[in-house]
Amino acid sequence: VVNGVEVLKSVASLVLLPLFFGLGLSQLIPQVIGKISPVCPLLGICATLLLVAGGAANSAASINFSTILISCLLPVLGGTLALLLSHLTSMSESSRRTLVVETLSKSPTLAYVLAVKHFGEAASAIPAASMVSLAFIGAITASLWSRFSPL
Repeated sequence: VVNGVEVLKSVASLVLLPLFFGLGLSQLIPQVIGKISPVCPLLGICATLLLVAGGAANSAASINFSTILISCLLPVLGGTLALLLSHLTSMSESSRRTLVVETLSKSPTLAYVLAVKHFGEAASAIPAASMVSLAFIGAITASLWSRFSPL
């Protein structure tokens, strides 16, 4: 039995807490944030890379071609949902694209962390495979979107 409250707490601590912390800092010390913001994407990529490498290494024995193929659905569906929901807001096209890419690339990592913590190692194989498949999916998304300028 999975404790839904604990899963919600994990999501809050992994997603909402850092988000609100960053938003709060940008309001309190905008000059400092303006100076460090150019390196923040690189730090985010490095942190995600560590999670991806660890997740893939921990689940390597359970990952095969069919798992990777099926697991491609997780980031694709996450990115699609982010795109659909972003159209309900007044976001600019470049903000929409950023949201989609961030959701697409982070959803398997979050799923892996939640699976390991709340569902056990056996449940982590699909999200781990999804993290591996992101190299392919991310490259295709970036390549296609680079050909179209924001509306």
